[in-house]
Amino acid sequence: MRIARNVSHPLTSFAVAALIGLVGPATISAAGASPAQDDDATVSSEDRIIDLVREDRTLDLERRVVPFDGRSERVEGNDVTVLLDSDVLFEFDEATLSPTAARTLADLSEEMNETMAGDTVTIVGHTDAKGEDAYNQTLSEERAATVRKALEGSLESSPTFAVEGRGATEPVADNELPDGSDNPEGRRRNRRVEITYEAKPPEEG
Repeated sequence: MRIARNVSHPLTSFAVAALIGLVGPATISAAGASPAQDDDATVSSEDRIIDLVREDRTLDLERRVVPFDGRSERVEGNDVTVLLDSDVLFEFDEATLSPTAARTLADLSEEMNETMAGDTVTIVGHTDAKGEDAYNQTLSEERAATVRKALEGSLESSPTFAVEGRGATEPVADNELPDGSDNPEGRRRNRRVEITYEAKPPEEG
C-alpha cells in the first residue's frame, strides 16, 4: 500500500505573532532552582506555539491524505487481494478507465511482476446497491473485464485470468445508515474491483 507523502504548510510570521500576542510569554521554573537552572527551564512561548500548530497541521494532513489512490489490500496466506476503488478507476456509471486509472494499474502491474508466483489472476467487479440488480450485474462484469484488459498486456508471466462480476451481492459496507437514509461512504467502498493472485512466500531471513 502506498505511503502518503508529507505536505508542508508554512506558517506565516503574522500568524505566529498573533498567537504569541494572545498567549504572552510563559516560563516554567522548578521550586528552589538556581538562577541558571531557572534559565534552563524557561520555555519560549513562541517555540511552543509553533510546535502546537505543527502538531495540529500534521494531524489534519493525516486525516486528509489517507483517502488515497483508491487501493487497499487483504492477505490470506500467500493469496493477495487488491481492492481498487471504482471511483478512482472509472467515471460515474461507466466501464471505461478514468485518466487517473492508468497510473494506479501500472503501479499494480509492476508490483505483481515482482511478487507474483501463481499463474492465475482473479478479477471480480462489485457495485453498490443503487439501481436495478441486472444493471449492476452487467456494470460489474464490464468493469472487471476493463481491468483485465489493462493488466494482461503488462504482466510478464502471461497468467490465466478468471473474470466475473457480482453486482451488489457482496458489500463490504452498509449501503444505508441505521435510520434507512443513504450512506454515501458505504456505497463508495462497495464500488470496487478486486484482483487476487498468489504471491511469492516471504524470504527467510
